[in-house]
Amino acid sequence: MHICMLCNFFYPTALFGGIEKHVYNLSKGLSEAGFEVSVITSDLFTYSGRKWFAQSESQNEKIMIQRLHTFADLMNNPITPGLLFKLFQNGFDIIHCHDHYYFGSLTSACVRRIQKKPLVLTIHTSKVNYRQIFPSLIRSIYDLSFSRYVLNMCDRIIVLSEALRKKVLVDNVPLSKIRCIPNGIDFDEFSTNTFTTSKRSGKSNVLLFVGRLVERKGVHVLLEAIKLVSNQLNCRLVIIGDGPERNKLEKLSKALEIDSIVSFLGHVSQKKLIEAYQSSDIFVLPSISGEVQPFVLLEAIAFQKPFIATKVGGIPDLERQGLIGYYVEPNNPIAIADAVLDFSQTTTNNFMKNKSNINRIMAEQKFSIERMVKDTIKVYEELL
Repeated sequence: MHICMLCNFFYPTALFGGIEKHVYNLSKGLSEAGFEVSVITSDLFTYSGRKWFAQSESQNEKIMIQRLHTFADLMNNPITPGLLFKLFQNGFDIIHCHDHYYFGSLTSACVRRIQKKPLVLTIHTSKVNYRQIFPSLIRSIYDLSFSRYVLNMCDRIIVLSEALRKKVLVDNVPLSKIRCIPNGIDFDEFSTNTFTTSKRSGKSNVLLFVGRLVERKGVHVLLEAIKLVSNQLNCRLVIIGDGPERNKLEKLSKALEIDSIVSFLGHVSQKKLIEAYQSSDIFVLPSISGEVQPFVLLEAIAFQKPFIATKVGGIPDLERQGLIGYYVEPNNPIAIADAVLDFSQTTTNNFMKNKSNINRIMAEQKFSIERMVKDTIKVYEELL
């Protein structure tokens, strides 16, 4: 079976976020299961090239990568006119696109109407709340027009959380089309035993954020929370990731007079990322909107780290499934500060660390790559 994966960006790229990780893990797993996998993506933020062979320690999985020329980039949405030709030219058995707000998804929906080839869509993002008028207007117009067309043309729609399933049902998508398949991560890669050279520096409480520095991630709220606790608690904040908001956030940390305890590390290697997880005391995800099932939160859980996360999108699903952490309201620096201070108490600290060990055991059962790949194959088999 030949599967076509459509995504805006793909490894190696400067924008290796949740969607890119998902597509890579799924493509790798499908290849190892004997499927032929082609990934069609843009040539933005990476070298130009037609093929890339992913190397695995256990075996070599061959994934065909086709990077198309980008005519324009609209709100981080690459417009690749050559995609239409590629979809008609290749003999794909199934087209699998990722998120319905992109040019590739709209193009694949048009091809589905003509060719009648099965079309699968995975929705990775929930509604994003923009403060700027123009992006909000564009998103609203798309939601009322092209987005609904894409949803209607798909044969199956995969959602990453039950919360997103409810959201899709509100958009009048038949329940029979929807399958819930959570993200999967490699728990062996994100393990407390992966690297043992990492050491804690000092006696301060180390807070960690990992993610793209965009408004919806709420890092500005986290900085305000750090300001609130800095006079009561010896703490440091490590921020890993980059994005358009970085300069503004660095200026905010200086304005709040906390720049001496806040470190902006930008993009780091996988080894440095793992060391950062190991060196931290608590992981914080202060997102305001747009989260469905964040990879970074699962990674923190894999490292048995206590976490603070906002109750947006699919994050509350983790609480309903029994994963213990601090779940706080979004856009509320006081709530984050209170959680940090509560964690600093010895009794609570020990309790949360013990529960974090149980969190990993539960997460391994629900969020493995193997389970994600197996459930996705079942979706493909339904259509052929």
